[in-house]
Amino acid sequence: MRQGAIEAAVRTVKKRKPLNRNWLIGYLFILPTVGAYVIFSLIPTVAVFVLSLFAWDLVGSPAFMGIDNYIRMFKDPLFLKSLKITFTYVAYNIPIQYLLSILLVLALKRPLRGVKAFRVIYLIPWVTTPVAIAIVWKWVLSPTGGVLNYVLDWFGVDKINWFSSAMALKSIVMVNVWQYTGFSTLIMLIGVQSIPQIFYESSQVDGAGRVRQFFHITLPLLKPTLLFLLVTGFIGSFQVFDSVYTMTDGGPGDSTSVYYFVIYKHAFQFLEMGYASAMSVILFVILMLVTLVQLRLFRNTTYDLS
Repeated sequence: MRQGAIEAAVRTVKKRKPLNRNWLIGYLFILPTVGAYVIFSLIPTVAVFVLSLFAWDLVGSPAFMGIDNYIRMFKDPLFLKSLKITFTYVAYNIPIQYLLSILLVLALKRPLRGVKAFRVIYLIPWVTTPVAIAIVWKWVLSPTGGVLNYVLDWFGVDKINWFSSAMALKSIVMVNVWQYTGFSTLIMLIGVQSIPQIFYESSQVDGAGRVRQFFHITLPLLKPTLLFLLVTGFIGSFQVFDSVYTMTDGGPGDSTSVYYFVIYKHAFQFLEMGYASAMSVILFVILMLVTLVQLRLFRNTTYDLS
């Protein structure tokens, strides 16, 4: 009986197919990407969580602090103020940017003369280096010799101090809306062009105008695109740094000290790497919670229109 079992096992092994070499080649192709993700993303992320429990100035040895960094954070007035400033920035940036994008998409999808050239022009700010853009806009908005104030004066409008406590954050919003509206317009335009024309043709037969088509066809079928833009837009807006660092350096006072800028100051100016890591962990939690809320609100993003 044992001999029969051995023969059956041998026959089973012989019947097995040889290992497909394509699987091995596929794993070899994804190995560099997986390795880069582990080295440059996964390991640093874990290190930030661990470092948030220590005090470290980049010179001496890390000293274990437990949750003291988190306790200090919630007692720090600048931490709460930076959160408020950042949410204010997001509340300005996201609605204005996407409203302009929708208006541009409605104009660009029509067969207008020169529309192809304009599609290239509005993407130029997005592909330009953010620091270079911030430097140019700092000169344009200069309260003394800025081009924008010169133009306003030519029309009889009083000069505006674009970098005052009341206007500095709005100026940063204006610059970033100008820079990133082209990207969101491009994504929305791709989403609109992917909607089958038969839906619009059928609605025209039923007597639907452009307004009803927009609210009953275009906008509902753009929900997956809008979800992508909202998630990436909120994350990007909460991490705004280049324009703040270049244009205002967090001032005047702390009026433009957004959350990411405060993390930078604690990490590389005050050399409080543990405290900055704790702030980064809180940032991760905030972004994760907001993303989950957005996914929950947009959970029904597929439609059966057959």
